[in-house]
Amino acid sequence: MPRFLMASDSLKGSISSARAAELLGEAALARFPDCEVRELAVADGGEGTVEAVVAATGGELRHAVVRGPLGDATDAAFALLPGGRAPSERAAAAGQPAGKAPRCAGSAVFGADPDTGLHDAVRLL
Repeated sequence: MPRFLMASDSLKGSISSARAAELLGEAALARFPDCEVRELAVADGGEGTVEAVVAATGGELRHAVVRGPLGDATDAAFALLPGGRAPSERAAAAGQPAGKAPRCAGSAVFGADPDTGLHDAVRLL
């Protein structure tokens, strides 16, 4: 019996790593109905990393409104993991805005606002 491990990075702006692995698994099962398929969300440290870490650890995906690179409110994802760790996808909040010069953007935004609720639940950000 064929066995497959489907592990794909996300396709930026299109589908998540988990969805890509799911689609690959469906295709394998369509061709090899008796095969064993396992799906694994993976990421390279950029987009989709928080979701992959949550899937691997049983953590909880959370969102917070933070100040973006130009000081405006923006949504940022982070994971609340067992033991009080909270990896974040900082690029979502601190990336360079499209069409803006780097000198007008900042990155000291995530975790700075006590209203995000991070301070109550997180031991290490």
